[in-house]
Amino acid sequence: MKNAVKTFLAITLVISLGIGSGCGSKSSSGGSSKPAAPTGLIATPADSQVTLQWSASKGATSYNVYTSTTSGTYSTTPFTMTSVVNSTITGLMDGTKYYFVVTAVNSVGQSGYSNEVSATPARPGPNNLTAIAGDSWVSLGWNTYMVGPQPHWISIDAGGKVWVANYGANTVTELSPTGTTITTATVGYGPWAASIDASGNIWVTNNNDNTVTELSSTGITLGTYDVGSGPTGIAIDASGNIWVANNNDNTVTKLSSTGITLGTYDVGLRPAGIAIDASGNLWVANSGNNTVTELSSTGITLGTYGVGSVPVAVTIDASSNVWVANNGGNTITELSSTGFTLGTFTVGSAPADIAIDASGNIWITNANDNTVTELSSTGITLGTYGVGSVPVGIGIDASGNVWVANYFGHNATELVRNAKGYNVYESTTPGGPYTLAAFTTSTGCTISPLTDGTRYYFVVTTVDNQGVESAYSSQTSAMPVTTNTNQVGTSSAFSWGAPAIDASGNIWVTNDYNNTINELTVTGTTMTYTVGNGPIGIAIDFTGDVWVVNQNDGTVSELSATGITLGTFTVGAAPSNIAIDATGYVWVVNEADNTVTKLSATGATVGTYSASPISGSWVWGIAIDMSGNVWVTNNSYNTVTELNADGVSIGTYTVGKYPEGIAIDPSGNIWVANGGSNTVTELSSTGITIGTYTVGMYPDGIAIDASGNVWVTNSGDGTVTELSPAGETLGVYAVGSGPVGISIDAAGDVLVLTNAGNFTVLYELVGAANGPQYWPYPGPVFPGGGNY
Repeated sequence: MKNAVKTFLAITLVISLGIGSGCGSKSSSGGSSKPAAPTGLIATPADSQVTLQWSASKGATSYNVYTSTTSGTYSTTPFTMTSVVNSTITGLMDGTKYYFVVTAVNSVGQSGYSNEVSATPARPGPNNLTAIAGDSWVSLGWNTYMVGPQPHWISIDAGGKVWVANYGANTVTELSPTGTTITTATVGYGPWAASIDASGNIWVTNNNDNTVTELSSTGITLGTYDVGSGPTGIAIDASGNIWVANNNDNTVTKLSSTGITLGTYDVGLRPAGIAIDASGNLWVANSGNNTVTELSSTGITLGTYGVGSVPVAVTIDASSNVWVANNGGNTITELSSTGFTLGTFTVGSAPADIAIDASGNIWITNANDNTVTELSSTGITLGTYGVGSVPVGIGIDASGNVWVANYFGHNATELVRNAKGYNVYESTTPGGPYTLAAFTTSTGCTISPLTDGTRYYFVVTTVDNQGVESAYSSQTSAMPVTTNTNQVGTSSAFSWGAPAIDASGNIWVTNDYNNTINELTVTGTTMTYTVGNGPIGIAIDFTGDVWVVNQNDGTVSELSATGITLGTFTVGAAPSNIAIDATGYVWVVNEADNTVTKLSATGATVGTYSASPISGSWVWGIAIDMSGNVWVTNNSYNTVTELNADGVSIGTYTVGKYPEGIAIDPSGNIWVANGGSNTVTELSSTGITIGTYTVGMYPDGIAIDASGNVWVTNSGDGTVTELSPAGETLGVYAVGSGPVGISIDAAGDVLVLTNAGNFTVLYELVGAANGPQYWPYPGPVFPGGGNY
């Protein structure tokens, strides 16, 4: 494609308006004069096309549309097409500016030109632009989509929908061609690979339970069928038979299209990848003895051929040549259809999967260096592209876009066809104007240095191999913040609850593994106090006393503001969290027996109440509203239970998967972090679902600031998400690995506890929140474990 276009195009659209005649009517020739020129012409560009619209001219019987690459210069011989007062001009060149005018025509003649408009066709910009803020930097990502934990395989159906097998969640995620999640279907244990049959059904190997699951095109389970031990690769032949490589017993199983076992055939050691050629022969990569086995359609061994070290994936090109990814040797082997080695080509580190595009180019995921290599059909390296963490599965859609499953990134990356790279633009004004900040060949980059406390706005474009840019992506924004860190406790002294903040601004933190709590004073001194066995939740009452939940011995410790133990009180089995109501009563959720214990301010047991209608619900988080009602998350039952101040159940409400943290906003709405579905659910005070909002991976702790903004720790990806009261993402902030508890101090600093390595680290996002943490009681407030 060339940007400099010397010649101009002329296209005329002649549109019959179809004037009919009824009984007694007179035929019309369109009047005695030429029609007036059309008005209101507008042009809307898209990928390789422009759509025109204009206002009708009185008396016109048709319209001529003219286009050129030079303003004011048009052909006198238009090309005509049938249309109305709008039309889409196709076959245009992206990146080239076109000019358009329209004339109206009747039997008398042609009008003058309409107003001139111009438009530059362009492919759409990248999808799903996201931003994570840090201290003086912002990390951007695009064309990357959240799926389930540990995605391992990509398959793409005839409609362009992308199916991802999530090994760590026993699910398959279905994405639209633009990356939107359509459905998530449960399959067997340890889904490894998938293939799609002629009817659009998806067949998934379940590595850890020796089965294959068949799903419909809408994700409904159609059947589960036994195969050999440790099934991995899967392929479907022209007759609809399913072939499965069984990694643990060195066999291949052949199933009919209805799941009946037709045969089991020996191959090499540790078979992994599998592919079928145009003759119906089966090619199996044997990772345990560095060979490929060729089987006939009836399971007869036709040959065994040596390849590189630890072959794991295999595919076949249009010439029937066989391409094998050698995971242990960082190479790709090309075999002829007779098994003769045609070449060995070096790629990235630990190649995991392989696919071939419509041009015959070979695409390989490199699991150990987070890249994808593109080779020509002759093995020449055409490019290396950065993707997510530990890329494994790969697939190519009908448009030539390459999709990659990132095993440790828990996401899928889309590499756009013919993309040379991406331009990143920034601004401090929403909507621009933007300045170029970076060019990258990856689907993400980090922009630095930036000014902490300033909000930046970003857009990204795709740049193709001819240097032509796409349209802008949607805009995203982020505000870098100053980050302070402080190690808490000693080695292996992990903290799981939210930090508590006393009236003087001192921060109190539990150390689960060494039976202590720390007080981080405002003067920088760290004090350590011994409590019970396995301290987790912590809260501070209206007198300044500190209450600590000891999970391993079923007790609660009460300490004075100076750390003196005032009492130890027995509660239920494996207590996890704690909250204090407006009248000073202490409420403790007991994880192992699904109860809530109510203590008086002196530690006396007032009552123990059922917190879930289902045994084994693993109650976890707790919060108390302005009416004194107690809200408890039921982690294994995917619900929230509401109790009144007397412990009587008011209702149980469904939320997301594996709810953990819970908090209440200034409007009385309840917000729940759903660790298993990567969402936050908002409930009304009567338990009605208001909304469900996507956050990061494995959301855990939750806190709400004075403006009603919701702050959520994402323990799976090391971030904190800030949501508006309407559930809109306002920001994502990088903290340490495994963030759990979260609180907000009087200055609006967000305090996050992370468990990285052998230490708990307290991250302070300085001034990130809008005021202090909201606490739904009058008078002095001391947030802590109750909002976790």
